[in-house]
Amino acid sequence: MRIVIDLQGAQTPRLVTRQIPWNPDSDHFPLAFSRALVKEAREYANKYANKHEILIVLNGLFPEGIEPIRAAFEGLLPQENIRVWEAPGPLAASAPENAQRRDRAERIRETFLAALNPDIVLITSLFAGFQDNAVISIEKQVFLPTAVVLHEFPPEDTPWRAEKLAQLRSAGLLLATSAAVLDAAISAGFSEESVIPLCEHEPQNHDPEQVNQDEDEDEDVYAQYARRALTALAAWRADAPLPDVLSPLSSFPPPEKRPRLAYISPLPPEASGISDYSAELLPVLSRWYEIEVIVEQAEVSDPWIQAHCPIRSVEWFRAHAGAFERVLYHFGNSQFHRHMFGLLEEIPGVVVLHDFFLSGIQASRELFGCGAPHTWIQALYDSHGYQAVLANHTDKAATVEHYPAN
Repeated sequence: MRIVIDLQGAQTPRLVTRQIPWNPDSDHFPLAFSRALVKEAREYANKYANKHEILIVLNGLFPEGIEPIRAAFEGLLPQENIRVWEAPGPLAASAPENAQRRDRAERIRETFLAALNPDIVLITSLFAGFQDNAVISIEKQVFLPTAVVLHEFPPEDTPWRAEKLAQLRSAGLLLATSAAVLDAAISAGFSEESVIPLCEHEPQNHDPEQVNQDEDEDEDVYAQYARRALTALAAWRADAPLPDVLSPLSSFPPPEKRPRLAYISPLPPEASGISDYSAELLPVLSRWYEIEVIVEQAEVSDPWIQAHCPIRSVEWFRAHAGAFERVLYHFGNSQFHRHMFGLLEEIPGVVVLHDFFLSGIQASRELFGCGAPHTWIQALYDSHGYQAVLANHTDKAATVEHYPAN
């Protein structure tokens, strides 16, 4: 069983609720619990010859917390099992202007997790992210079998709490660290059957300010949590077989009315990896969209595309763009994308960026007159400033190699 642990709660300090008895320091709990879970998984493998693989996932917007966490798992977990995802910030939910970025970051995170092929995603700090860059969501972008460890439960009735409770209802398994948290979950409308207690007895120390004074006792508590959590996760996974997380889309019925999509990309027989990629993607994408391909090439040779997608010219698209509900561009650093730069300025859409460097095609556009005058110089200036423009004046070829101009 592959368990992917979201450990963002250990990356940054934040305000925590103190109304619930024995609510450990919110930043200490995820790390201590996760270490105990890794240890318990090793013991389980030694005892039953049945290995549980554990991966740790961290948020790249907390760079100062990454190396200390790596160090905390030194000797317990291979470093390649600690992965980091990235998204543009800031993302704090308390700032309304972050809403769109946060939505995108949630989707990026879930897609990153899905690519790890987890049997279970384990969230240790669901209520993070209101005042910092933590991003934790459930089923925003893709179905993932998700379990949540509840070690805190904000009592205040706020929109943020309501949003998190709504996400919590999408989780497959809830694990409560204390009777107080269990009671809070039940009071919030969760059934006793849906929340599994991790601790048979309340810890002797109910004062959160005194937690961790006795390290041996503290370690025993976390070991107990981890043992019961691993047992619950394995039982849940065995009792509820789940599809591969990368194939759930195939089980969803297509919409009754598919949106009309303009797909702008080189296509076979153009000698481009992106054209081959598109030929593979289009049949799958057509399940959800009525697709018309927009090309600037003499012919399209792929039989499936010929049979299923109207083939339109760029001039036709300029005249009929308003009829489309979705516009999708595929950009790469080759001559096959010259026409797309101007078209994107006229008709906005979603861009799939296949190359980080676009300097080759930008320079080519100026050389062959495929853009406005000084297209290459303007691209250099927009991306890198006067220093790049000066470098181009000295050595154009070296400038193309050095500056992405994207």
